[in-house]
Amino acid sequence: RDDSVGGGGRRRRVLRRRRHTDHANAGALVPNGYEGMKLAVDLAVPEAYHEHIDVDAVGAVFPYGAVSIRLQPGGAEFSSGIAIPAMGDKGDALVVALCCVTVGY
Repeated sequence: RDDSVGGGGRRRRVLRRRRHTDHANAGALVPNGYEGMKLAVDLAVPEAYHEHIDVDAVGAVFPYGAVSIRLQPGGAEFSSGIAIPAMGDKGDALVVALCCVTVGY
């Protein structure tokens, strides 16, 4: 069979299953399973925006483990060239945050 014709869908399904399997088995690698995981989340955001970060909402993204979140200076701010007041924009700032998640136990 020629995998170049119709084989792409099969490959995508295999990769998707593999990602799910890796994720599903991750808890087996950590003593005490998922609840034994410790997640250190570092967010690099321009300092002017630190007070606007909802740390609880960020922590809620992770379904298991003990999550600690640390804000640090970084990220970037650019002009988007447009502000949409109807969406609550107060200016044309485009803010970029960088995130690093370290998993331990």
